[in-house]
Amino acid sequence: MLGFERDMIASASTLVFSGIAVRVPRPEDLFLLKAIAQRDRDLNDLSGIVARVKKLDVQYIRQRAKQLAEVFERPELPAFVESFFGKKSRK
Repeated sequence: MLGFERDMIASASTLVFSGIAVRVPRPEDLFLLKAIAQRDRDLNDLSGIVARVKKLDVQYIRQRAKQLAEVFERPELPAFVESFFGKKSRK
């Protein structure tokens, strides 16, 4: 298991739906998972996460994207992630 995966599991929240407890990743980790996958539906979801989550930790996403780019040998990942934030950089 990657360090990212361990951290993602450790920081996940537990929500209860219809009496069933479900672990849900924080929005930043969900963003990164979708940025790695880059399926058509993920591209829409990425924009939605950025638009809806007001306190998105962009610095965390940028830092993790750099690490994951090395792990997955995807050097384009940080630039792809950055394209969702543009000049309106959030903290």
